[in-house]
Amino acid sequence: MQGRLDKAAQELSKTREALVGAETSKTHLEQRAEELSRQLQGNDEKLAVYERRTSSVAGGSQPMDQDLTREQQLEAEVAELRSALKVAEVDLATARSHVQQFREISQANEAALKSLDATYEEYKTSTEAQITRHESEYSAIKEKLTAAEQELAQFNAKHNELQKSFETERTAWLTDKKVLEDTIVDLGTSEKHSESDRTSRENEVRQLEDRARVAEERSQQAILAHAESIKTIANLKQQLSTTQAGARDHQTAAETAIAKLTSSESSWALQKDALDKEVSDLNRRCQDLTSQNSLLHQHLESVSSQAARIRQAAESSTSASGEGESTDDNDTKLAELRSVVAYLRKEKEIVDLQLELSKQENARLKAQIEHLSQTLAETRTTLSDERERAVETAASAAQHEELLERINQLNILRESNATLRAESENHAKRSRELEAKLKQLSAQLNPAKEQARVAQAELEARTRQMTRLEEENRKWQERNTQLLSKYDRIDPAEVQLLKDQIEELKAKVIEAESGKEEQEKALQAQQAHTEAVEKNFRNYKESHSKNTEIFKTRLGAMNAEKSAFKSERENFNAKVAALESEVQTLRDSQATSDAEKANNVQDTSAEVSAQVATIEALRTERDALLAEKSTWVANTSTTPASADSEEMKRMWEAEKAELVQARDAAQAEAKEAEKKAAESKAAHDKLMVRARELARAQRAAAETQAAAVAAAVEQAKSEAQGSSAEAPSEDVVKKHADELQALQETLTAKHTAELKAAVDAARAENPGSSPAVDVDALIADAIAKHDKEQEKGRQDEIMSAVERGRAEAATRAKVKDQQLVKSQKRVKDLEAQILGWQNSGVLPTPLPAVPTASPSTSLSLASAPPLASAPPLASTSAAADPAQAAAKPAAAARGGAPATAARGGAATRGAPAARGAAATRARGNGLNIRGGATRVPPAAAPTPAPAPAGGVSIMGAAKRPREEGATEDSLAKRLKPADPTAKPPVVLRRPAPS
Repeated sequence: MQGRLDKAAQELSKTREALVGAETSKTHLEQRAEELSRQLQGNDEKLAVYERRTSSVAGGSQPMDQDLTREQQLEAEVAELRSALKVAEVDLATARSHVQQFREISQANEAALKSLDATYEEYKTSTEAQITRHESEYSAIKEKLTAAEQELAQFNAKHNELQKSFETERTAWLTDKKVLEDTIVDLGTSEKHSESDRTSRENEVRQLEDRARVAEERSQQAILAHAESIKTIANLKQQLSTTQAGARDHQTAAETAIAKLTSSESSWALQKDALDKEVSDLNRRCQDLTSQNSLLHQHLESVSSQAARIRQAAESSTSASGEGESTDDNDTKLAELRSVVAYLRKEKEIVDLQLELSKQENARLKAQIEHLSQTLAETRTTLSDERERAVETAASAAQHEELLERINQLNILRESNATLRAESENHAKRSRELEAKLKQLSAQLNPAKEQARVAQAELEARTRQMTRLEEENRKWQERNTQLLSKYDRIDPAEVQLLKDQIEELKAKVIEAESGKEEQEKALQAQQAHTEAVEKNFRNYKESHSKNTEIFKTRLGAMNAEKSAFKSERENFNAKVAALESEVQTLRDSQATSDAEKANNVQDTSAEVSAQVATIEALRTERDALLAEKSTWVANTSTTPASADSEEMKRMWEAEKAELVQARDAAQAEAKEAEKKAAESKAAHDKLMVRARELARAQRAAAETQAAAVAAAVEQAKSEAQGSSAEAPSEDVVKKHADELQALQETLTAKHTAELKAAVDAARAENPGSSPAVDVDALIADAIAKHDKEQEKGRQDEIMSAVERGRAEAATRAKVKDQQLVKSQKRVKDLEAQILGWQNSGVLPTPLPAVPTASPSTSLSLASAPPLASAPPLASTSAAADPAQAAAKPAAAARGGAPATAARGGAATRGAPAARGAAATRARGNGLNIRGGATRVPPAAAPTPAPAPAGGVSIMGAAKRPREEGATEDSLAKRLKPADPTAKPPVVLRRPAPS
């Protein structure tokens, strides 16, 4: 029924929203129809005006073309245009009136929106005030609820304490007594085992201490015995460092010599290239001089021939052959002049053609410029037109956008009005729902109070019981520890672990002896390798000294050759400079001869002959220099002139290759020797560090052992003083201490003897070598083994402690489980006792969870999902004070109503008689169901006194569905695991009020 009501309410809200939307759409359509009618009327008026104008134009155009002159026709057109202008003015006036109408409409809408905003603000303030009032009422009711819950918790706590204290204490005492008796029996049986285990463990500890002491003494003796070997190693290190320093010095000297050699060779190659370049330049200059000389000779011959011809012409003793030659010369000159003239004509034609092409190009560029200027003017005009059009369109677009914006604003206002109406309706509906929920919560508040009080009381009882149990558990644990410490219990597993450790130590001793032999062999091999390295180093040192002497001698010879070569090069450069100066003087003399040639031809010829002679002398000198240079280069190049120089060079190359090879080998050997020396030094340093650490660890172990012995003695003394006569006496403690000391001494002596025997055996096997490294290795192995043994012992102790902790945790869990079972049993007994009290009438029975419904109710509930049962009510306020509960107005109201109306009248939502029952019930007796029957004022109720909260608690407890499947029970029931076969929770049934 409630689902149907909810669906009907949802459909009603949807139909209301659809109605609001239809109304808004109707108003919009009406407004749109009015606008369209206005537009139609305006269009009709415009059409009528346009029809008049077209008819007038059509009627007057016929005679205008036939009878009127040009001026009359223009006047008629002006009149028509004036009439069209008047029509446009009329249209403008109508548009302005429309604009004014739109403005008035927008103002009216704005005023309506303001009024709607004011009403919305008023509604908002009223709803907020109502919400705050409801919240204050809810807080006051909540405070009353908390106070009532506190009172109920106090009463329930007192009642539970009085009922449970005696039974819980008695049962707990009996169980604890049985557990303690069992533990005492177990402790008595385990005391004997612990004493035997403790004695065996103390003996083993003494043996281990003796062994450690012996090992320490052996290590100290070995360190003292091998001090001389350490000194020899230090001397060897010093010698190795000195040899390494000498090798580094020789290596740097060799590298500097090689660098000097490479630099000198590069400088020699550069000098050779420079000299070759200079020789090629000189050759080119000599060729230029020879060509110039030949030209001078030709000019002189031509001049001499011309002079002879001039003389012959002057003496007028010409011959036929001479005339022929002169005519030939004149012909050649004329031919040359003609060729020059032809060349000039060709150049002139080319220049004329270029001029013509430039003129044509200039005309083409002018035409192109004119075309571009014309297109620029056209683009400017079009741009100005477009700008005007854009201004006009922008103005019209701005007006259009303004109108559209106003239309949009109006639409937004309409939509906002619709949304505000819908929101106001939603808020009203929400307020009604909140009121209904508030009434429902107030109806459900009383059973929740009762449940909270019961749960609080149970929780406090359980917490007190748990604290008491924990305190008793702690006391028994302390007693157990006291008993264990009193009888000094020893774990047999620890004794077995110590025996296993002794066996492992023996096996490790055997492994150490075998490892010692292997280390002695490795030491001998390392010593042999060191001797071989030293021998190689000495050989390398001798060869390096020889190679350096040879290199120094050859380097001196090379420096002498280099200085000689430099002097020769300077001489050659001086000769080249002299030749250049002579060539310059020749050029100067040639210039002077050309100047003086017109004055004195005979002198010129003599000078020319002298110059030719000097040129020939220079040529011969140049040839001699070139030959000298070629011989010098041949002597210094790869093709030597003599067998001695070739042999000397071959020897130099061979010695150089040997020197480089020896240098590389020496460097490799030096690096290898340095590497091996560094490795041996690192190994020795590591051994020394480990020996120091071993000594330090042994000292620390001795100190810890002494402290442990002292602590054990003090503990034994304190136990002897504080315990009874059964505790071990001071004589026993002293005896144990003496046994530990004896065991430590025997172990130390044994270890010292074994170490001494191993050292003597090593010396006998290798008397010449130094056994320092072997002893250090043995010390390191002993340290490692000792550390491993200690680490294993620690791990075993940790594991045994973990096992003991697990056993103790298991016993604690067992005790707690037993106590939990007892508490659960006690809770069940108490629940049975409460049920018996309720059946006997000592406590009032609560109402049933789901009341019996009529047949119609069962039929209506068949289709609905089943509801969970309501939580049981452990106790009520009526149980604490029945008289006070009977005196309340709620009880009076409940008693005045019939039983069916109070309990089952409105308990089931799907009952047919729900509305009728609700109509006759007082205010507050049922839930306010949305869509159900209207409430009746308090005056219509059968009882005169209103009951605002008396019946609400019962009806809410019967109607409210259960959210969780399990019932809220005591703390013991919540801790108990889920059991499908367990009994259902006890439901308290309260009799109906009479």
